[in-house]
Amino acid sequence: MTLGEWLKRNKKSQEWLAAEMDGTCTQALVSKWVRGLVLPSGWRTQRIASLTDGEVTQRGLALRYKRTKAKIKARGEAFRKERGIE
Repeated sequence: MTLGEWLKRNKKSQEWLAAEMDGTCTQALVSKWVRGLVLPSGWRTQRIASLTDGEVTQRGLALRYKRTKAKIKARGEAFRKERGIE
């Protein structure tokens, strides 16, 4: 399960998760985790797993990140090919 799915299913906000993490976590950072743009650090990944009762795992977060990075790379390659750049 993705972090975004978990938040939606449990009617929790990104702000709620940021507040539950620590004093340095922000909603903007949680948004990046949800969209797969950034991976949480090791201890934050453990905290997410704890808060979600293990429903959101390190593996799940990493897979979301990999898929997002692959999509971004493919879009960039298509853009360059379309414009004859390279």
